[in-house]
Amino acid sequence: MGKTILIFIFGLISLPILAQTSVDTVRKMDDNIQTKIKYGNLIVQTIPSRVDVAIPKLGVDEEKKQDSLIFEEVYAGLYELSLKSEKENFKCFVEVFDNETVHAVVNLNEKSLKTNIIDYTLSAEVEEEVDTEQLYVMVENMPEFPGGARGLRDWIKSNVKYPEIARRNKVTGRVYVGFVIDKEGKVGKVKILRSINSVLDKEALRVIGNMPTWKPGMQKGKPVKVSYTFPINFQLH
Repeated sequence: MGKTILIFIFGLISLPILAQTSVDTVRKMDDNIQTKIKYGNLIVQTIPSRVDVAIPKLGVDEEKKQDSLIFEEVYAGLYELSLKSEKENFKCFVEVFDNETVHAVVNLNEKSLKTNIIDYTLSAEVEEEVDTEQLYVMVENMPEFPGGARGLRDWIKSNVKYPEIARRNKVTGRVYVGFVIDKEGKVGKVKILRSINSVLDKEALRVIGNMPTWKPGMQKGKPVKVSYTFPINFQLH
């Protein structure tokens, strides 16, 4: 009887010690988990620029109008990207790496994905020298058409001349044009990103090539070259 009592008493004394040990172990596990969390940056550029983009893990499900989407300090790991336009759908996966910036270019027209690791510094960190000869897709102050976005739409509408041969044949569609706005705000390197018809393509190139001077894009107070994409919609009324 005495032996049994001694064992029971020892068990009672040991319980608080074991409980505390378990709590300490859990805390250490939590600390280890926290220290293992990794972050990276993700830049998503799409062709064309104006598409519907969904990135479920980032809570993104919206129409994308600008050239690139920038996500800073997101968890490292695999992200699903879904792109949709009026005629095309494409789904792909992009991996974000620890302390790295992944630049993903998703071409909806070709249903392709290209990724590469780039140098990218958070805007709040140390100032870096701006390479004014580099072609940017996203800058602090994007180029601006005289009169802003509404001015651009009005200018396009008033300057597009529907080709008669396309009108007679009832050819319609949206032509996506890519171009570069240089450091002086001039438009150059105009090209078709998505073709509908050679006649409509030619008119789209003419209109974009004749655009007036923009307010140039600025990066850290310096004018830089910026790539831009714009759709011209040819519709018969």
